Amino acid sequence: MGQSLLQRSFERILADEIGSDADPRTIGLAVVRMCERISHSITPLVGARATEALLARSLRLTYERFPRTIAAARSGVDESLSARVEIAVAQQAPGEARGVALSILVTFSEQLASFVGDTLMTSALRQAWPSFAGDDDFEGPAS
Repeated sequence: MGQSLLQRSFERILADEIGSDADPRTIGLAVVRMCERISHSITPLVGARATEALLARSLRLTYERFPRTIAAARSGVDESLSARVEIAVAQQAPGEARGVALSILVTFSEQLASFVGDTLMTSALRQAWPSFAGDDDFEGPAS
């Protein structure tokens, strides 16, 4: 997977949130906050159930890309969706936690874009982070 503008934007925002030396638990908590910001901006567009379904699907797709997250998924099966996001990241090795975090954020945004289109997705992300990448620069979901 190439470095899309979407991924680079989330790398920058995540670095702003946690710095460069954060432990997996800190990264997990930051991803929960970031997902909550995205959810807050998209819920008026798609509704609470659709927002939750998009995040749940993003988490399942991340489990497929990062097999070590499957153990985290099993340990958090009875937890809230936010807790499962945190667990998926926090239980990773320090070198992998950031990759899992970025996968969740990028996949959540790609799922949103496939649901409402690139323009509305970018608008929602800019509502959450005004400095987010511009509409014309978004590369769209990976095929």
